[in-house]
Amino acid sequence: MLRELRFIEYWRVNKGLSQKDVAHKIGVSPVTYNRWVNEKSDPSSLAERNIRQLWGRIKGGRARKR
Repeated sequence: MLRELRFIEYWRVNKGLSQKDVAHKIGVSPVTYNRWVNEKSDPSSLAERNIRQLWGRIKGGRARKR
């Protein structure tokens, strides 16, 4: 699993967000996000970019709970 995805998953749990919430922020389906977290598949290069962008927003304090 991408290091950023591991961090996002930790952040998600601590913020009380669902996988569906995070999947929406990344722009994928909840099923796809779940497959990544459970290491059943790998994100595409476009999805990796979106994951890194979300990670950057979280680190910068700009990602909010919806």
